[in-house]
Amino acid sequence: MSDIEETLDPEDWERTRKLAHKMIDDAIGHLDSMRDRGVCKEMPDTVRAHFDTSVPTAPQDLKAVYKELR
Repeated sequence: MSDIEETLDPEDWERTRKLAHKMIDDAIGHLDSMRDRGVCKEMPDTVRAHFDTSVPTAPQDLKAVYKELR
């Protein structure tokens, strides 16, 4: 049995809050510029390749996950 407490709480709430606000701002900016970009386009090979990789089995840093998403 492990003495390590499992939690979903971030190590730094303030850093997480700032990143979450940036994520929301970026998402709104993406939606706001949708008309300029068009709705449908071919999926880039770099994006398609991510579907062939396995999912993480360990916790990931939120900033790294967001960078990969973008």
